Amino acid sequence: MIVVGCDGFSRNVAKYLGESHAELERKVFDDGELCPRLPDIPGKDVLIVSRIWKDPNSFLVEALLMARTLKEEGKNVFVFAPYLPYTRQDKAFRKGEPASLKYILEMLAANVSGIFTVTSHHQRENETIKGPVTVHNINGFEPLVEFIKEMGLDDPVIVGPDARMDNIAKSAAEALGTENYVLSKERNLATGEVRTQGGMEAQGRSVVIIDDIVGSGRSMLNAATIAKRSGASRIICACVHPVFSLLSKDSWKLLLNVADEIVATNTIESEFSRVKVEKYAAGKISVALQKIH
Repeated sequence: MIVVGCDGFSRNVAKYLGESHAELERKVFDDGELCPRLPDIPGKDVLIVSRIWKDPNSFLVEALLMARTLKEEGKNVFVFAPYLPYTRQDKAFRKGEPASLKYILEMLAANVSGIFTVTSHHQRENETIKGPVTVHNINGFEPLVEFIKEMGLDDPVIVGPDARMDNIAKSAAEALGTENYVLSKERNLATGEVRTQGGMEAQGRSVVIIDDIVGSGRSMLNAATIAKRSGASRIICACVHPVFSLLSKDSWKLLLNVADEIVATNTIESEFSRVKVEKYAAGKISVALQKIH
């Protein structure tokens, strides 16, 4: 198998898989159109490894163009998208909205044999996501929690910012040998406004608020505010996907007015991406590919 990409992340994945790496030439025309150029690639099987480098739509168009080009050359194509866009819209939440994830997977399925991602949003606890093409869902919380364990926090407590993080928060607390709390959250689908309620025993303790995605940061900010009011001595916001880094350079500043630090994986590159997932993900990809073949 040949791994195709154009950054240190893809090169590391190739290294840990023990496979050769082919460098993608990324080209953008004046009007913003993408024209990815692939080198000559020997063999049959190809793994495209691509992180979001500009915005979700640019990533998606580039992946589709590469996959189709490789298929035209007779290749068997797989895609590793550490953060897979449109997983947050896995169904139509309001009348007139698209079931975005379904449609995106249908487009990819025409050209790829399988997709790998890390902690898909609405199906974060499933190992695979069934659809027109199988998505292998790698658990990004495991390397994140391992990193938190190595921080040596004083009397930590794990907090999930809403009910959907209940099982994840419990697992993280068990790994750290402590307890967890889960807050309740309501989001206005029209305005995006988030309201959070709940409490925790946090006086003089290190609080780790854990979530899969931090976008606008409203959920994390609300949880961090509750932790601070509860007397936390240190507040760490931990996430798998630092989507906020794609929004603006200042999107995280409000959160750090309350929290002490942000810890994220490098599924999306940011200044907070201290948890490297390439080796862990490569191990999971290798096992899955062996089963497929």
